[in-house]
Amino acid sequence: MKETANKIKELQKPTIVFLTIIYAMMYILWRIFFTLPKNWGKLSLILGAVLIVCELLTIVEALLHFYNAYKVSVPEKPELTDDLFPEVDVFIPTHSESPELLFKTINACQKMSYPNQAKVSIYLCDDGNRIEMEELAERMGIRYFASKEAKHAKAGNLNYGIERTKAPYLVFFDADMIPTRNFLVETIPYFFIPRMIKEKEHWRIRTKDDEAYEGKEIGYLQTRQAFYNPDLFQNNLSLKEEITNDQDYFHREVNVARMNLNGVMFAGTNGVFSRKALSEVGGFSTHSITEDLATSIEVLATQNYQGLAIDKELAHGLAPTTAKGLINQRKRWGQGAAQSIVRFDFLKKKLSLKTKFAFSMTYIYWWTFLRRLVFIMSPMVAALFKLHIADIEFWELIIIVLPWLAFYDYSLKKMSRRRQNAFHSALTDTVLFPYLIIPMITATLKLSNKTFKVTPKIMNDKRNSSFIYALPHIFLLFLSFLSASIYAHDVFIEHNFRAIILLWWVIYNGILLLNAVIFYYGKRESVEDQLMKISVNLPLWMDCEERHIQTERMGESYLTIKNEGRLPDNLRLEIDNGERKFLIEIEKSDMQINNEVVLFEIANLNEEDRRDYFDFLYNRPTTLPQKNSISLIKDLRIIALIIVTFTVSKINKVVTQFAVLFNQKKGMSGEQ
Repeated sequence: MKETANKIKELQKPTIVFLTIIYAMMYILWRIFFTLPKNWGKLSLILGAVLIVCELLTIVEALLHFYNAYKVSVPEKPELTDDLFPEVDVFIPTHSESPELLFKTINACQKMSYPNQAKVSIYLCDDGNRIEMEELAERMGIRYFASKEAKHAKAGNLNYGIERTKAPYLVFFDADMIPTRNFLVETIPYFFIPRMIKEKEHWRIRTKDDEAYEGKEIGYLQTRQAFYNPDLFQNNLSLKEEITNDQDYFHREVNVARMNLNGVMFAGTNGVFSRKALSEVGGFSTHSITEDLATSIEVLATQNYQGLAIDKELAHGLAPTTAKGLINQRKRWGQGAAQSIVRFDFLKKKLSLKTKFAFSMTYIYWWTFLRRLVFIMSPMVAALFKLHIADIEFWELIIIVLPWLAFYDYSLKKMSRRRQNAFHSALTDTVLFPYLIIPMITATLKLSNKTFKVTPKIMNDKRNSSFIYALPHIFLLFLSFLSASIYAHDVFIEHNFRAIILLWWVIYNGILLLNAVIFYYGKRESVEDQLMKISVNLPLWMDCEERHIQTERMGESYLTIKNEGRLPDNLRLEIDNGERKFLIEIEKSDMQINNEVVLFEIANLNEEDRRDYFDFLYNRPTTLPQKNSISLIKDLRIIALIIVTFTVSKINKVVTQFAVLFNQKKGMSGEQ
């Protein structure tokens, strides 16, 4: 029975891929040959053709990923004896980040396990040449490099350090990335795949002539990017329990699947490079603002190396906490893709056809945002200017269009292991598209020379509102309302049921646009939002007696304890991080969250206890959602809740102001 279930599970992905390809081909051929509005004038024909091209590109992009991902071949990690583990140089580049942020990253790097710690060297690479960074490195006992000329941004900063070191393997962490203890022992062995062979469940060095490795050397390895704070989509849209991090789908599915094409992207952090591979291309590429993507291409273009991507959570970072920071980050990524693929002889490089294809798809992805504009504007333009964008009868809507949309969403959920669906994807694109179209056009036409800007990352408890960015969405939301009114009239007054699909379409777009407005309105982060879901049973020392108490959430400065009756204002908890046990003092905070938990503030820790506490805090998997449970229906409920909450808060504010004003007038009357 179990074997039958496993066989069915193995056949599930290829079956979905096969059926999706067949269904998609039938759908797009039907759209091209039977739905173009040929008899409704040139403008209608042009608009209809543009819409079909956008649909075609979206379908092709999805199907190619489905086909590539249905059978991902992830190499097995060799088992090394302690003496085989090589020397490793760990680099942490910084430009303008705070010492407090770097403290956590350096501390975690020093806590990484390795058979011989003397073989691990850690370097802080500072292109800001700041005295506080030099003092931090000295205090924590690591090397400090200051690139005084500060040329070529992050790439130049790293190259400066690489030139002054010698270990055969190089590890890179951004300033906000905190590695887990097992990072090195989980990544370095992969580079020994060409040298080792598995025999009878044991790994050994290849020694025989007929055991020669036929593949390519490992040039670099990328692990997934995970985050310990909710990203802006999770936070601002109140979807912390419903959606995964915005980057999860790429790092856990897309990039891993690209190994089939030898087109893995190095993401700039949480990765390992062979020094030999990096030296052959002269270090990190300095001709692009995304040095990671450009360097990936350069290394693979030597035709001597392959890149690996593994879905292992071995580091956690801080997701952008402001809309401006997020937009600038995505602009840089998109323009970097254009620079690397379009502007620097990409097609002339000695890459295999499949590898060129993989990186070309990276560039095509960034045009998704122009497609989103077309998908939003098409039904509006058709309504406001009385144009036809498709010749579709009501029965065709029922038996062709709706089943295709449902099947596509189902396929995306299954192929992404529920890390993505059609609504989540459209929601992300809708929030960002107004600010990425023009940068992509200018970068492609070589009209801009975008310089590198560090994405600001800092936790705060202020409302992260950037409402000015919502103005394009508000304007389009207004047009959606007008269009919906026109289509509703056509359906319910004129009984033109062909307009149902257009009415549904503008309502769907309106929901996405409303989400975007809510996104940019922002949401104030509470203390609880800054805590991770860490539920542990800790020894509690009270009145010289040991008891145990259950935590609910924990963070760097606060923690919450399950409310089990009256608790003293001051407590001492015993923490065990695996290396040593130590006590932390906590004080009951004046800020309380709810009746179920009690908020405590962590008292000042000495340096040793602080380092071990951070190790205890971050050396664990992320507590954010790993699966996507959002849906259109669920999102409608969420939007209703947000609107009601917002309205009630505003009414309460008005009532409070009125009461204050009334009391003031009453007081003045009493005085008279």
